[in-house]
Amino acid sequence: KLSNVWAGSASISSNTAVNTEAEYEGVVPKGVSSVYINMTGESANVDSDNLKYVDIFPDSNLACNGVGIYFAVADSPAISCGWQTCDANGDIYIRRNDTIADLQMSILGVQLR
Repeated sequence: KLSNVWAGSASISSNTAVNTEAEYEGVVPKGVSSVYINMTGESANVDSDNLKYVDIFPDSNLACNGVGIYFAVADSPAISCGWQTCDANGDIYIRRNDTIADLQMSILGVQLR
């Protein structure tokens, strides 16, 4: 299921929590243990001394990240996919260190508790 907000034309310029149940219109049930995420995006600013990235975490404590993209080429789409642990409500947290353009997140599977 493609995200309502992160559907490929949105950019993200601050860290944010994602309510997966609401964001994916109930396709992701409340309280899931983990989700299989396919994520794409791009960064206009690439610096070999300070890599630009977007990472997914279970919550704002920033422990146990799974899916993440580190950008090596400016203005070129990059992709990452994999299982991401969720918080107790089944939600995830996005952390980034740059404005990420054209962010797209799809959830392709869920693991129930």
